[in-house]
Amino acid sequence: MKREFLDISVIIPTFNGQGSLEELYQRLANTMNGIKKSYEVIFVDDGSTDKTFEILKALYYKDKKIRVIRLSKNFGQYSAIFAGMKEMKGRAVVIMDDDLENAPEDIPKILDKIYEGYNFVSGWRKIKNKPLITRRVPSLLLNLLVSFSTGRRVRDFGCGLKAWTRELVEEFVSNREFPPPISLIGRANYIEVPISYNGQNTKSKTSLLKLIKNGIKLISGIMEEKLTLFYRIGKLCNKDRHKCRYTIKEIIC
Repeated sequence: MKREFLDISVIIPTFNGQGSLEELYQRLANTMNGIKKSYEVIFVDDGSTDKTFEILKALYYKDKKIRVIRLSKNFGQYSAIFAGMKEMKGRAVVIMDDDLENAPEDIPKILDKIYEGYNFVSGWRKIKNKPLITRRVPSLLLNLLVSFSTGRRVRDFGCGLKAWTRELVEEFVSNREFPPPISLIGRANYIEVPISYNGQNTKSKTSLLKLIKNGIKLISGIMEEKLTLFYRIGKLCNKDRHKCRYTIKEIIC
């Protein structure tokens, strides 16, 4: 049987996101319907303990463009995104968080660059009001290290709104590899797009310790030769990086 493809898959990992999901869906549906391309929205419930799954089921019965993947427990954001990528039908894939820090209305800006020929597009948030020591400085250091590692100027590697072509996604998904290696930026046709940011009105789910740990995870894959210490620390923090373990409890589609 010939496989059915769509133009766009939007993948949204969510954990205890009941407070934002209905607004997120409505804004996302308005945006995607305006693009005039075939699409699906894959919500991945990463073991939520609130009413997230019930809300997602109701959204599916309201709109059959919605697909819902329910994981058996909380495996973490990366595994949830990976689970969505394994099920996607889109020729282009967009990922975003569930907390509305990034506006769904910015998705067309990201996709425009995919259709211009780029295969890896990231949002670029111009953040001015985040705490200097606990957020802005760690983000700046991460961006500098990624830029140094790849030879590309990277201004916002931590942005949750990104897009890839299907071909690029299949490359790292086939290796059960997510997040993809930092080296991907160096060899992909990569660009960053300025987007709006609503973080001042939302509470981040990412602690400073987790932000630092994720940064070390991301960098460790390419630092073996350049920064041996980071590589060794990264291996300790990230021993399951290439495995992306998860189990699916239920799929509604």
